[in-house]
Amino acid sequence: MGEPAHDAAWRAARHTVWNCMLDAARVTMYAEMRGKHYRVLHGTVRTVLLLSATASATAVLDTALGDASLGNVWRLVPNVLIAATVVIDYVADFGTKIAALNLAKRTSQRLVEKDWRRLWDDIDGGAATVEEIQSRNDALLHQLHEATGPMDEHVTVNDKANVLSTERAYKVMVAQYAAQ
Repeated sequence: MGEPAHDAAWRAARHTVWNCMLDAARVTMYAEMRGKHYRVLHGTVRTVLLLSATASATAVLDTALGDASLGNVWRLVPNVLIAATVVIDYVADFGTKIAALNLAKRTSQRLVEKDWRRLWDDIDGGAATVEEIQSRNDALLHQLHEATGPMDEHVTVNDKANVLSTERAYKVMVAQYAAQ
């Protein structure tokens, strides 16, 4: 089997694995960042809906008790706010986005921390052939693409979060693997 460190095909396979690990780490951080963003938006919409419903219930009680202290226009505001909030919640579909991001995050994190890590260790230990490296890497990429498919379908790309998650992933991965 020759010295793998000097084999160009082996170095190219190792480089490919590194780039795939880095991309999976980026996906993990991107999905985490975007998931937090959508959870905050979802919580805000639900809070507004709760407050609007409470105000609407108060207006109904006010009317039922015959107290006309609230003007007709002010009784309409909570109802309009409820309707607008429900439409926003329905159109934005935060629950689907959060679920897709969680799936992408969990899967990519597992792939980086366990599966690609194991492959990387096998590469560095000389225990894997170029064909095995490529085959295992392709299988891991397939799993990553399966997990990120729903995210790609339901979540629009945020360029700023993408750049930031790429920078963070690179720093984390270099720090983690430079120690070896």
